[in-house]
Amino acid sequence: MTSGYGTLGKLDYVLTACTSDGSLAISYLPMTAVPERELTLDLGQLARPLTGRWFNPADGHFTPVPGSPFVDSGLRQIRPPGDNGGKTNDWLLILETRRQAR
Repeated sequence: MTSGYGTLGKLDYVLTACTSDGSLAISYLPMTAVPERELTLDLGQLARPLTGRWFNPADGHFTPVPGSPFVDSGLRQIRPPGDNGGKTNDWLLILETRRQAR
């Protein structure tokens, strides 16, 4: 993530973890980070093709990231889906290679 991740130490900070081979990246967006925040991702740091999904912790469902799967590198802007129906509006962004997607 290159922008839109908030301020370190504040409640709006987006936490991201990535495997060393770039086949999986997970970002947690707290409720203060959505829905108006636009995130910029550097897909050149990850393996491709890459499938993006939003996980809704309020109901356990997944929503595809528009434009996914991503086959090119470079910067990509995405927005969280918005209201998750649980009054918390937090989301998990999951980016993974197709062979690992379930």
